[in-house]
Parts: sequence; C-alpha cells; structure tokens
Amino acid sequence: TYGPLLENILGLAKIEVPESITTHLARAAGIYYSSDKNWRASANKWIAQETGLEIGRVQEAVSAVEAAYALTDHSKAISFLLADGVVPSNVGEGYLARLIIRRAARLARQLGIMDKLPDIVKSQVDYWGPDFRALRDMRDEVMEGLRVESKKYEDTLSRGSDVVVRLSKELAGKGVRKISTEQLVELYDSQGL
Repeated sequence: TYGPLLENILGLAKIEVPESITTHLARAAGIYYSSDKNWRASANKWIAQETGLEIGRVQEAVSAVEAAYALTDHSKAISFLLADGVVPSNVGEGYLARLIIRRAARLARQLGIMDKLPDIVKSQVDYWGPDFRALRDMRDEVMEGLRVESKKYEDTLSRGSDVVVRLSKELAGKGVRKISTEQLVELYDSQGL
C-alpha cells in the first residue's frame, strides 16, 4: 500500500526482516491479529519452528515491522489532518490529531528514529501531494503543526518523567512497589502521560 514510504521507514530504522518471517507472518495473520492474545504466542512459536529462528528473534522482527507499518500509517494521517486545518488540542478532532502525532512520536522513538519524524511526514506530503492539492498547498502548515505538537510532547515527557521519578521515590519510601490505578489516572489527567 505504501511502497517507497514503508521502505524509507524500514531503511531509516535499519530494519531487516528475513523474508521467511514476513511470509509466515502473512500466513498466520488471521490468527495472529485476532482478539485472543493467546494466539499470538502460538503463532510466534509456529513461525519460529517454520523458519528455524529463535522465538525472540521472531518477536523482535514482528514488533519492528508492526511499528514501521503503524508509523507509516500514522504519518499519513498526520499529513492529511494537519493539511485539512486541524489544530492539535484537547478537544474534538484536535484531540485525535494530538493522539496520532504522539503515537507516531512513540513509534519513531521505539524504532530509534525520533529525529526523522519530520522527514517521514514530509515524505508523506511529497508522495501524496500530486494527488491531493491540499497537501501541496498546506505543506508549511503541516510541518509547523508537527513541529509545535512534537515540542509540546517532548515537554510533556520531560515534565512527566520528573513527576514519575518523584512518585516512584515516594512509593519506594513507603515500601510500595506498584502504582495504583488511581495514581495512573492522575498521571494521565494531570500530566498527559
């Protein structure tokens, strides 16, 4: 579906997945992505047996490919949302834009290419721009919207990590080893984590 866009992300992240894994993953996809998570472990075991690879290598490769595909899809969504004039915020479609940008940032970080996120979004604009005039016309606004929201996300993570460290120390001082659901909700509500 994404052709060179996906290949670009795989290249940036230096992801090399043996064709045998992708072939067997495609065969197992019907059960691999079912709502029953137990099937995933069975599918990984089957893929490992069929390919002769260690199950850890299979899991690592599948996780990397999933992240690359998701990042490709999310970066396209970001391009179109921002080109349509959606401003990331805490309400309505702005909230959706914010969530997608932050998810894309997490995926890029997971793949070790966080600094390449603007280039990835720009490649989406370049790829789809010939067919969608709004992307061409709103290129600068798309890139600026991404820059601003990415900065806000980095600031949120920075502030949030300080709060998490303080909370961890406080809980450790009390001998508590697990953060409660209420505390997790508070971190989400107050810190955006």
